[in-house]
Amino acid sequence: MESSVINKRRLPWTKRAAVGVIGALCVGSLPLLTAGPAQAFSWDCQQYLRSKGYNVPVGGKAAAECTRADRGEGSQTSLEVCLHNLKALGVKHEHAMTACRKGAQR
Repeated sequence: MESSVINKRRLPWTKRAAVGVIGALCVGSLPLLTAGPAQAFSWDCQQYLRSKGYNVPVGGKAAAECTRADRGEGSQTSLEVCLHNLKALGVKHEHAMTACRKGAQR
């Protein structure tokens, strides 16, 4: 008489644990992989301004404008607001324009 239950082979405990750890590491690193590129554009804008001699502290007003351009994904409104606000901080027009465009590059 044949049994209708199929014998399932189970992985030994150590292999199951290893698979679980690898899976957790992959899932845990996913936000790092997806967050990096989104922040790179704002960083490019900030680095450009620093290369032109402006003081751009992380978390400061100029950095916030670079982030605005980045989050606006190059929309005309986000570029205009970024440009206006950087100029109000004392950034020359041509530097502000280039910085905002670098922040919005996709």
